[in-house]
Amino acid sequence: MDTHDPSGTPEAAEKRAISIGFDDAEVLDQAELALVEDPRFPIYQRGRALVRVLESPALATNRFVREFAEDAPVIEAAPRPWVRERLSASARWFRSRRTSSGVTESRVPVPARYAEQLLARGTWARFPVLTGIAEAPTLRPDGTLLSAPGYDAATGLLHRPSAVVPEVPEHPSPDDARIAAARLLEPFDEFPFVAESDRAAFVGALLTRIARFSIIGPTPM
Repeated sequence: MDTHDPSGTPEAAEKRAISIGFDDAEVLDQAELALVEDPRFPIYQRGRALVRVLESPALATNRFVREFAEDAPVIEAAPRPWVRERLSASARWFRSRRTSSGVTESRVPVPARYAEQLLARGTWARFPVLTGIAEAPTLRPDGTLLSAPGYDAATGLLHRPSAVVPEVPEHPSPDDARIAAARLLEPFDEFPFVAESDRAAFVGALLTRIARFSIIGPTPM
């Protein structure tokens, strides 16, 4: 499992030094490395776009909607000005000049074209792939439990817990399963299921939503 810890801050001396030259591809490769090495503001790739994950207060005016959406993580396309800001914060940029006394290097701001070119690449070898956000523990396709907060390289999921969840055993016993099923069905004790098969189908529907990320392929009714 790989995690991105937003608390780290690279010191200026540890920042990657990028020298602007004629080879834009090399500069962009260095820019990607600088962004990946700076864990403060992770950048992911999703589809053919670079994205970021934001946690901000909901803008809904409806109180009911706002209470349920407050601080929910949101995936959005990385804006070009923000990418340029991150490039500036994650690396030291230089331009070489030849003078009568030799070659000198001077600090320069990030040229705007590099943010645009980076976003336009379409494929990136270094940014982690983001398949989705899990706000509760879930299962991986191999049956293992994903419960640790952070980015999970095995699934591409970013686990951002939205509530305190009781600890889930790594290897639950049949008794654990029976107790969990009883708790799950408790609010529906008086629902008039026609047969046990109907009750089982209902439980299956609930569990499918919870374990969706562990299922490769469609999940029909």
